[in-house]
Amino acid sequence: MPAAIRKGVDNSQGHCFEPRPADQGSGNVFTNNIMQVRETDHYPTHTCGSESHDGNALDGTAPNVLVNTLKIHVNGDPIDCGDTAANGSPNVFAASLNGAGAVIENGRIINIPGYGSATSSSGFFFEHDDEDSPGTPPGDTTTRPMEEQQSDDTQPPSTPVPTQDCSTVDALPNNFSWTDVSGSFSTWAQSFQLSPMFTVASLTINTSFPHSFTSSPTQPIGLTQKQILQNMCFLAKTVLEPILAAYGSFLITSGWRPNTNNSQHNKGQAADIQFTAFHSSGMTGTQYFQRAQNVRDTINFDQMILEWFGNNPWIHVSANPAGHRNSVLTQVSQNSYSAGLKLLRAS
Repeated sequence: MPAAIRKGVDNSQGHCFEPRPADQGSGNVFTNNIMQVRETDHYPTHTCGSESHDGNALDGTAPNVLVNTLKIHVNGDPIDCGDTAANGSPNVFAASLNGAGAVIENGRIINIPGYGSATSSSGFFFEHDDEDSPGTPPGDTTTRPMEEQQSDDTQPPSTPVPTQDCSTVDALPNNFSWTDVSGSFSTWAQSFQLSPMFTVASLTINTSFPHSFTSSPTQPIGLTQKQILQNMCFLAKTVLEPILAAYGSFLITSGWRPNTNNSQHNKGQAADIQFTAFHSSGMTGTQYFQRAQNVRDTINFDQMILEWFGNNPWIHVSANPAGHRNSVLTQVSQNSYSAGLKLLRAS
């Protein structure tokens, strides 16, 4: 099964040049937290004998798996000057279901007809709308309601939570800015681990609706970058890692999100997640309701909100180093919430 090729991974081989990573990708669709490479995306200029070449990805072989209107690149697809793509994602494959071009992750189909289809200009996932996102996802005609309307500070923290080892972040200077390190924000964010499975990029630029830190050490909410990173680390280790371990892979549609008033997203304390495997059946609502019940009963979180008013449901989860409220809400209308979990639609 051909593995999906991702930006920045040493993934070309051939007679012309040593393996080199693609330096272009989709821009907003990620495979295992790394940007997906498509046909016509660029590989660094390289030398082949006496000639110098721009190494563009040639025609992809996945017949109907497109990201932003271009076929994705997978292992074995051609690159200029005789090279071929290699060393793709360890568990995301394309053109591997009877040649139909389905995308498979850990044996599950994630390219579903009618859901994030190959013709979508937004890539595979477009189920979540956000008032500060670049445009409204296809099929949504209403603005995403914001959990910020349920003020995150209305209930005092009540449940102490275990201290997490965020020593890597704690060691940063108090006035740390990502501009203090070499390279771009993307390069730094992809490499800075918050937890074993989550990087800074996982909660910023690799989400469905990405955001980068500004060059200023102090963000609009008044927190420094170090304080936001400390919150991100606590969220990753306290909530996201346990959810991943218990329930498998999920998509972070929104993580750190600046300029959102009193939201915990603004502070690096919250993430909105979707379990992509659920979208392969007609019982998405029922599955999300049951998963929300499981998360409620097994994960130590500050606040969880089951949110219904998008193309597909999602779950907002947060963590607060000051203590957890164990608050559980359901979005019951466009702009209102109710305590506890409620099943509002089966599909």
